[in-house]
Amino acid sequence: MGCLYESGISEIPKRIGRNLILEIGGRHIFNKISKLILFALILAGVASLISDNRLWRSFLDCLFIVALFLLMAGGSMFVLKGGIFDGILYSFRRFYKNTSKLEEYVSKQSESIGFPTKNESFKYTLTYPLLFSGGILFIITLIGALI
Repeated sequence: MGCLYESGISEIPKRIGRNLILEIGGRHIFNKISKLILFALILAGVASLISDNRLWRSFLDCLFIVALFLLMAGGSMFVLKGGIFDGILYSFRRFYKNTSKLEEYVSKQSESIGFPTKNESFKYTLTYPLLFSGGILFIITLIGALI
């Protein structure tokens, strides 16, 4: 097994922080992340003022819930964009084709169903901003819980 580089290790991205984010989506991603974080902070602040508990604890609880929601939404978009369900959908189509009489007749007249390529119908522009802002807010709530 040969190494790709002279140093003997595979290439690991050394860019972290701003350079990595700029590589993923450009400068406009910072605007989206900052807007999402500001929205989450305002939402958690309003919800904590309505709550009967102590202000700091209820603020952290609300912010944690918002951060988890952002992470779940971004993660769902990331999974759908990756095409992980394409194989499952192909299997269902093939099963329906083999069990349905009408589909069997149609398949004799036309070509067979090919294995799908990567699904390009899911192009979300908010995937990475949701993931980054949810992760940042999650870390902020963990640090805030220690204070």
